[in-house]
Amino acid sequence: MLLNIPELIAEASLGTTLHPGDVIATGTPGGVCLGGDEFLTAGDEVVCEISSIGRISQRVVADDGAYVRGGTP
Repeated sequence: MLLNIPELIAEASLGTTLHPGDVIATGTPGGVCLGGDEFLTAGDEVVCEISSIGRISQRVVADDGAYVRGGTP
């Protein structure tokens, strides 16, 4: 990981208020480091599931470039 856990939480909290029970997913699917040419695009759906707990899904939206890391969202 590029950031340690406290840094990851601090970075995530720049763009949103974190609440008890929020999930910050840090894993990547197999093959990510193999240099493939498949990337998420607007309209794709990302699904995260943990057995016996549940699942969440999000649709990818186009990046308008408004957010700059470390800046005010």
